Formats: sequence, structure tokens, C-alpha cells
Amino acid sequence: MSNDLKNKCIVCDCSSSHIIQTKIREKSHNVLMCDSCNFIFLQDYSGIDYSRNYGGLTLSTKWNKEESMIKRSKSLEKFNEVVIDIIKKSNYKNILEIGAGNGASVYSLKNSIDKLSIDCIEINDEDRRFIQEILASSVYSKILDTETIYDVIYGHHVFEHFIDPIQVLNEIYQVSTPDCKLYFSLPNFDDFYSSTLNKEQKEKYLTFNFHLAHPYYYTIETFSKLIGKTSWKINKISTVQDYSVLNYFNWYINGIRSKDIESGTKVNKDIDWINENFVNSIERMQKGNNISVILEKNE
Repeated sequence: MSNDLKNKCIVCDCSSSHIIQTKIREKSHNVLMCDSCNFIFLQDYSGIDYSRNYGGLTLSTKWNKEESMIKRSKSLEKFNEVVIDIIKKSNYKNILEIGAGNGASVYSLKNSIDKLSIDCIEINDEDRRFIQEILASSVYSKILDTETIYDVIYGHHVFEHFIDPIQVLNEIYQVSTPDCKLYFSLPNFDDFYSSTLNKEQKEKYLTFNFHLAHPYYYTIETFSKLIGKTSWKINKISTVQDYSVLNYFNWYINGIRSKDIESGTKVNKDIDWINENFVNSIERMQKGNNISVILEKNE
């Protein structure tokens, strides 16, 4: 990204913004909000080397690779249900995941649909080798390196990492069929936590969520505006709450995160009904902590 574009809004092209926060997870760093469309992004974003482990906190360091894959797959169930529904409705055959990580989604989908073949895009060198070895999928480091035209393309928590999302969407367009369905799940900045935590805990929550791995922070409104600048259109958009009521109260009372994705999403069976009501209420308000969106090509 050139220096003159670093602080320009990618949604509305406005060059005017203001600082909304001066600290992120790793260090002191300005977070900006566009003065025109309220899109939020890091100032002077320089990028991370995703070919190596950039320090994500989703997985526990106590888990080995296979255990991490399986535990992560359970936390992706709600998002994979959408992908499964897309595949089954149209009997699509050629599937591509972008940002496959440790293969958790591929593992889950292959266990849900017999004889399913999924190609992957993954930048991380270690994860790419792991997926090829354990899941026998074809894995590429770049979208345009693929050798197939795909019917379904999806990515869980990868869109927010794209430095130039419009360019990535253009590349996806080139490797997709005319009736391709493109699915993304990504963090929702306008979530229930941001709306209800008190000032002190909200500041801790936002400081944790703002970090170097995510140059941009989307809401349904700003994401929709961005898609309006591309060759794609929104088929369906909503929010999904995957973190539990326990995780919420951990932030609400203590101002700290759950230790990993399993403890943040899993609850004891005795309080399943409480968690279900919590999640359903948030999703009805469109305040889930994830945006869930199906895209299709403009005619």
C-alpha cells in the first residue's frame, strides 16, 4: 500500500479522518475513523508477515496441531452450517476456502459431506504443509495460483486481514463460476459488547480487538458500502454471535478475554438454555460479534 493511500478510506475514498483510539493490543498506535462514512482502520498500516505465526490468541499453546484443528472446527460450526447449506442446495462440486488456517473448516466440512473435495488458499507455511499432509487438500499460497474455477468460495475470519480487499475480490471473481456463491464471516465492530460494556471495560475490549493483524474494522453498513464498489453484490447479510454468555460477562465484570476459543464459546450443558437465549437475542438485534454474508456476482 503506497504512503498516500495508507490513511485514505477504502470505502468512500475520503482523505479526512480522526483518531478514536491511541492504543491497540500490541502497542501504542492510532486507530482512525473516516469523517465521511465512519469506517474504522489503523493509521499507517504496514502489514504482517502471515507466512509465519503472527501471534493470534484463538488457540491454546497447550494444544498440538491436530487438537487445535478439532477444537477450532467446533467453534466454526455455525459458520460452516451456512457453507454446507450453500453446497447442498445447489449440489456444488468445486469448493475453495480462502485463509484455511490450520484446516479446521475443511476438517469439519469433510466430516459433514461425503466425498467432499476442498481446495485451500493459505499463506502460512506451516499450516499449508499441515493441511496437505493431514487433510489431503490442494493448498495454494495465492488465489490466482489455483487451477480450477470454483462454484463455492468461502473464508472464515480472513476478510479483515486483506490489505486491499477490493483487489482480493477481483481475484476471486477471476477463479469463480458465473453463479458462484461467495461466503465470508468476519468480525462485526458494531457488536453487543461495544454497545453495552461500561466505559472502562469497553476501552479494554476495544484495545484487545484493535491489533496489527486487522487493518480494518467493519460494520454491516461499511462492509455493504465496500461491496458496492466491486463486481459482487450481497445476497444475504446478518450477524452471528459465536462467543458465549460466559465470555460476555468475563468482559463485563473483569474486563478480560477468555483464555482461548474453546473457553470463549463453550458452556456447561446446564446453562445451554441461558446461552441460547443470549445468543438469539443478540442476533435478532443484528449485534452479533460476526458479520455473516453471502455474495454473488453482479449480472
